[in-house]
Amino acid sequence: MLWIVIRSPTGRWGVSAPTDDAVADGCEVYHIYASSEAEAKKKAQSIRSNHVRSGIPLPTQSAPYARTSTRQPVNVVDRQQRRCLFCGSDIPKTARSDAKFCCPAHRQLSHKQKRQGPQGSPLQLLLHQIEKVRNLERQLQIEVDQISDIMTKHQLWSDKTATQLLRDAGYGIYGEVASPLSPHGC
Repeated sequence: MLWIVIRSPTGRWGVSAPTDDAVADGCEVYHIYASSEAEAKKKAQSIRSNHVRSGIPLPTQSAPYARTSTRQPVNVVDRQQRRCLFCGSDIPKTARSDAKFCCPAHRQLSHKQKRQGPQGSPLQLLLHQIEKVRNLERQLQIEVDQISDIMTKHQLWSDKTATQLLRDAGYGIYGEVASPLSPHGC
């Protein structure tokens, strides 16, 4: 039921009927859905306390506090449609709201698979390796672009100080840094 809760400038709380328009100036007005008058007062007092604590302007007769709808429970449909990321079965309704797996064993197995790397057919392994190479190509292109930006910024395409700038930026020059591909590490 809708209750109109009023707080007078003197601090007294009162409840009026929804059809009552005679509210004194300077009063705070709250439109509250509640099952009883006492519950409506408590809700209004709680809302006022939150407004004062948060620095939100208090409601007036010209702009009363009005909740347009009552609080709805958690959407049960979303909880029923949650699926385990490992096996695809339903996640139990009693699980936490942020659960991604139906049981601890599936969470552990999923983590173990991620640690061990991909497993499966040779085609899947080949596709995984191709993806790794593409990621390395992207990283290399980013590094090349950064080096080009440093060189362009300082206009040092042929100057020896360009080598020093690249070393300072964390880029090794070929022949000076150990390479994982070279047999002697130089």
